Amino acid sequence: MRGIWVLLGMIAIGGASAAVADAPARPCWPLRGQVVEVEGGGAVADAEVAVQGGPNGRTGEDGRFELCVVGEPPLTLTVRRPGQKGSRLIEVVSRPAEELSIRLETELAGRFADEVTVVAPEERRIEPAREVPVEAVTTTPGAGEDVLQTIGALPGVTSVDDWSSRLYVRGGRPDQNGIFLDGIPIFDPYRMFGLTSLFNPDTVGAISFLPGGFDVRYGDRLSAVVAVENRDGRLDRALAGTASIALTHANLVAEGRLLEKTPSSFLVSARRTYYDLAMKGSGDSRSSYPSFVDGQARLAIEPAPGHRLSLTLLGYDEGTDFAEEEESDFGEVDDRVEVLDDQKGFVAGLNGKHQLGEHFRLDYVLAATRNQQSSDIFFSQGETGFETTYVQALTADLLSLRAQSELDLGPHTLMAGFETAVSSNDVQFKLATDDPRVEVPPSLRDFAETEDFHRQAAFVQDTFRLTPTLALKAGLRWDRSTLADTSSVSPRASMRWRPSPKWELRGAWGRYTQSPSYEALQGDGYFLDLRGIKDLHLAPERAEHWLLDATHTLAGGLRIGLDLYHKELDDILQSGEELEEVLVLAEDGSVRKTAITRPTFLPENARRGYARGAELVVTLLERPSRPYYGMVSYTFGQARTRDDEAWRPEPWDRRHTLSLVGGWRFHPRWELGLRWRYASGFPTTPVTRVLNVVEDVDGDGVYDPGQGDFTTWQRDDPPEVEGSANLPAYHRLDLRLEYSPPARGVRWTFYLDVINAYGRENVVDWIYNADYTERKAQEGMPILPSVGVRLQF
Repeated sequence: MRGIWVLLGMIAIGGASAAVADAPARPCWPLRGQVVEVEGGGAVADAEVAVQGGPNGRTGEDGRFELCVVGEPPLTLTVRRPGQKGSRLIEVVSRPAEELSIRLETELAGRFADEVTVVAPEERRIEPAREVPVEAVTTTPGAGEDVLQTIGALPGVTSVDDWSSRLYVRGGRPDQNGIFLDGIPIFDPYRMFGLTSLFNPDTVGAISFLPGGFDVRYGDRLSAVVAVENRDGRLDRALAGTASIALTHANLVAEGRLLEKTPSSFLVSARRTYYDLAMKGSGDSRSSYPSFVDGQARLAIEPAPGHRLSLTLLGYDEGTDFAEEEESDFGEVDDRVEVLDDQKGFVAGLNGKHQLGEHFRLDYVLAATRNQQSSDIFFSQGETGFETTYVQALTADLLSLRAQSELDLGPHTLMAGFETAVSSNDVQFKLATDDPRVEVPPSLRDFAETEDFHRQAAFVQDTFRLTPTLALKAGLRWDRSTLADTSSVSPRASMRWRPSPKWELRGAWGRYTQSPSYEALQGDGYFLDLRGIKDLHLAPERAEHWLLDATHTLAGGLRIGLDLYHKELDDILQSGEELEEVLVLAEDGSVRKTAITRPTFLPENARRGYARGAELVVTLLERPSRPYYGMVSYTFGQARTRDDEAWRPEPWDRRHTLSLVGGWRFHPRWELGLRWRYASGFPTTPVTRVLNVVEDVDGDGVYDPGQGDFTTWQRDDPPEVEGSANLPAYHRLDLRLEYSPPARGVRWTFYLDVINAYGRENVVDWIYNADYTERKAQEGMPILPSVGVRLQF
């Protein structure tokens, strides 16, 4: 991991963005309105008003605006008060016959608020959810302008280390999260071993995060859903573009309209790491630290009113090739590591939305994805001299179709849909080592397997509004996987009650299943041998969710929210174990046979458990008269499972987390943002029992160094002590200082971002010497400052 810090330390962060435009917009229809205050009805001048994927403008002194809109409703209108990060979204379902009157609250959520209005019609979002403002991705301190890292700052979400964007949500594993881009399922969204993700912050249009209780549209996942939608390109210009440099990469974006007489647009982007080029330019061509290049495109067209088609394309290539010697934590001989890693793939999806009449709607996504990864890793431990070589190759292909229809019957909105997918997975790896502490079953020392299977699903749902303040949603989902030859049925329900404008209560209940598959495990750090799982009669992993949250908005712009959740887990997969007899050397020089457990990597439905917790969130909303805003949250969580032997906390079980995020505009041109977290340490297992295991070279059952026999110290901790201790408490402060000089046709922003501002040496794990008599800390992110500049014109 030192190589990552060397890499990050070499990055000089800068940022720049620019825009160019030419050609006038084609004929359009006028959208007129006035923005006024909720209290008093006074005009709001200089407010930003924009149509999603279309034109934008500002209100005059009287609060009025006029936009020239291409294409027919429905459309989404974004209204943002001058000088504020929060915005209000207005759904325009038909051409207004007269001027719109938009009443803007004096209290708007800031960039770090826990939720904002969703783009979808409000009554469709019944279950508890957190909507992440898109602007938060590029402004949250310490998030590296990454979507998943930004979601990691929300209550109830954690990561097991400082650098990975893999999300552990309310006690769930990363592979239990459903991640979607424009409705396309993404199984390995990570770049640079998890430091960043595939989502391009400059093309993202909406981010929805459902930490549990999600409805029947999402299946085959137990924990949470992250749904990211790329925005359409601009329709009011033939060409516009941006360019920027972020923590890990440079980014170019171009967008504009495609056809003069048909509403259509393009949005293309390309990203590439730049520090690897600087290293080569400096003459260091022997090693290449993690680097990637990717490109995205979104083409959208509205061939007729009420009919929209969009095409999403994504291709990526990531590579690592380096060899270095690292100072050994113990001993005089350095460790040596050589890593050769290559990952590439593509995503393609056609998304259709069709309004067929006034009350019927049809949506579908046809997608194809491929992810290929090959790794060749060599490690030599300086203290012992043991050498290990690991070779892996993974290929996962998926072809899927998802369709759903909605029928609006007034108080009821009926929805029905289906999914079908063909998955092909090729998995190969070899493991060679002379380290006797690494025990791998013979069947896995040269593993090769190809699995082709199908998945099908169907779902129905009804959203109904009992009263103007009470809405309910109930649905049923059926899933089937031919890989394990299993089927499951999942009922789900949710409700939303707004007894007054200041109060809101949401709740959800549901059953969820997840079938085993290679593509779900790929990239998430663990391996199970899924060969012959039909003969093993594996059941899908199962969870039952209960969620309840209440929100109350006080006078003065203070919002208090309380979320409670409980998950019952059953049939959770884990590797099987088998007993192996080994020779153990005692202090008196005698040897005895002792049985110890070894993993088989054969999956078993051997565990059950629960995850439960509470999240208290206090948000200070942004106001024109107040230069500061922010959010304070406290999270209590438990994640425990058990098998036949004992209850254990999960390695990512974090009981207490206190978080503060916010901003202070202490001058019209200066703003300071911060994110501070304090959390209890993750569970760890204390060294309880260590055995001096004899490697009996000649197999005579005695210890004779003269015959080449040697010993290694190996842990054999009893099950009841697993996770019984904790790492030291964790805390970290990230800061971001921005300066915006007066705009004279060009808008500039200069910023300084500092990760781990006071240099806290957080312990993420313990590293032990060969006989477990000494330990040292494996530390998290060091202090990492970065500077940058952005410009817009």
